[in-house]
Amino acid sequence: MPDQGPRVLYRLRDHIAGANWRPTRFAEAVPNIRICGLCRMIPKRTVALPCAHVLCESCHRACTQDGGGVCPLDGDAFADDECGWTPLSERKAKDLKAHCWNEDRGCNFVGNLQAVLQHFEEQCGFHGVACPRCGDSVLNGDLLTRYEPGCSHGKPLATPDTDLRQESAAALSDVSAELREIEEHLNEPLAAHHAHEGATVVAMLLDLVTGINELVELTQMDDNSVLFFDDEIEE
Repeated sequence: MPDQGPRVLYRLRDHIAGANWRPTRFAEAVPNIRICGLCRMIPKRTVALPCAHVLCESCHRACTQDGGGVCPLDGDAFADDECGWTPLSERKAKDLKAHCWNEDRGCNFVGNLQAVLQHFEEQCGFHGVACPRCGDSVLNGDLLTRYEPGCSHGKPLATPDTDLRQESAAALSDVSAELREIEEHLNEPLAAHHAHEGATVVAMLLDLVTGINELVELTQMDDNSVLFFDDEIEE
């Protein structure tokens, strides 16, 4: 049975194309001398400092200057000639045993990294895809049985264009309501004191409100057209 120990993830670097930089859970404990204590990468070679902390070449280079440096983990000073380098060969890297990257989806495959990579790319049946209707992540093999009945597990995904149109319609509706309120406040004073000017201003406001209402209606019609088009595609 695969190991169910702590789910500690590390990343390889400069070793195996396709496996590099992937968060990987190894089935067996990886010696500390192989792991950078700062970035937690497993590189081609590591350097042990006098304080016993281990760094990769990149982190070591970043904290050294003129033949010495300071450990980023404890602040202890060191000289380059006090440090010891340990290489990790490609063969040893490929022999590291790891869990499939689809372990969280239910895959229990465990093997050396080369075997895990081949299994993941060619054989694994636990790859996830996003349902085009609700956006939930489902196993690739389960998508059809979920999608065909209508997929009632979520709402249709909104497109950026739909979101923008909905926001625009809401904003225009708010502006329209505010202008109507302004019209009501201005109507009586203007009619009483400046009948002619008031009528002109009110007429202009009414034209503006009418124009905004037309924009709102056009936006809503556009949204309905998009929804109708989406329904046609699904059918």
